[in-house]
Amino acid sequence: MIESMTGFGQAERTIGGFAIRIEVRSVNHRYLETVVRFPRDMTRFEDLIKRTVQGRLKRGRIEVFLSIEREAETAGTPQVDWAKIEGYWAASAEIAERLGLPHALQLGDLLQVEGIFVQEPALAVDDEALEEKLRACLEEALDGVAAMRRREGDHLRADLLSRLLAAQSLHASIQGKSGEAVRENKDKLRERIRELLENPHALDEQRFQMEVAVMAERMDVQEELTRLSSHFKQFRSMLEQREPVGRKLDFLVQEMNREANTIGSKANHASITAWIVDLKAELEKIREQVQNIQ
Repeated sequence: MIESMTGFGQAERTIGGFAIRIEVRSVNHRYLETVVRFPRDMTRFEDLIKRTVQGRLKRGRIEVFLSIEREAETAGTPQVDWAKIEGYWAASAEIAERLGLPHALQLGDLLQVEGIFVQEPALAVDDEALEEKLRACLEEALDGVAAMRRREGDHLRADLLSRLLAAQSLHASIQGKSGEAVRENKDKLRERIRELLENPHALDEQRFQMEVAVMAERMDVQEELTRLSSHFKQFRSMLEQREPVGRKLDFLVQEMNREANTIGSKANHASITAWIVDLKAELEKIREQVQNIQ
């Protein structure tokens, strides 16, 4: 069944006293675009993450957020870089002595020195074990994304089917009225001819032929109605497919709009014109929903 491009999933794994957290967010996009945000020392896994995403999702802007933090129970006490502190103290004392100033350095000043606390030790596991954990964590997060996209897809499908029924109902009304519209237009043309014939000198053969051609062209909308009916059937069929159909549906809605516009321009009937306005409104709502289908 169809899937939305909107989804969210998250997962967590632990390794070597660290917690790996991954969040995946998916939104609308014309193609598949994957953006990965992670700690600087994890860039070597970017290709793995993108390939995994591409294996699961076919369309959408996918944002992957990866974080690795030491677990609270294993976090150690920050260590002071005494060599840096002592060097800073000695340098400041030398400056004070040379300039004949009191050495007034306080603890607060020392705490402002950049890098006086030793960073937490890096994650001490081999890449193979870390890659396995990352892949499992990412796959679980993508499972969440896929499940949400399917749920959203079910809602989209129900809404689109409802709107398609409304469009088909309007199509049926236009179809039923088109014959009457043709007869009314013919009657108008006949009356126009009768008026012209009452005054033979007013009959301009060239103008007459032009009016006949224009009226004939405007009267027949059967081809457009037939194509529109075919588009409705194709649209419904695509909603049942398991492969990504978002772009195909988008193209099909464009074709529906094209046929509706043509009918609206050709039909010289108030009821048909009103129905065409309603039909185009439904098609616009369908087009908006289709933008979110994978």
